Amino acid sequence: MALPAGQGSSPISPSVTDPRTATPAGSASLLRREVFGFLPYWELSSGLDYDAISTIAYFGIDLNTDGSLDKAGNGWNGWVSDTLTSVITLHIPMGPASS
Repeated sequence: MALPAGQGSSPISPSVTDPRTATPAGSASLLRREVFGFLPYWELSSGLDYDAISTIAYFGIDLNTDGSLDKAGNGWNGWVSDTLTSVITLHIPMGPASS
């Protein structure tokens, strides 16, 4: 159901920023490029310098022979851990990206 005119149906102009810069969560400094940080499950507790990276990729969930995710392995346990939830909550401004 659409909203009546004047109640949220007007177009919104997005804020455009320089695409060559990225601001990591919790940081006032601007990065000049996207800086990709890999976070394997065995490094979850060691932490990353979140002010020096703009994108975090979790690494280490194994696959079963049929292509499904191995939900019994260490990688899956890290994925569903409180530690990774804290990383997402504290260092990713809008939550994880889905594609």
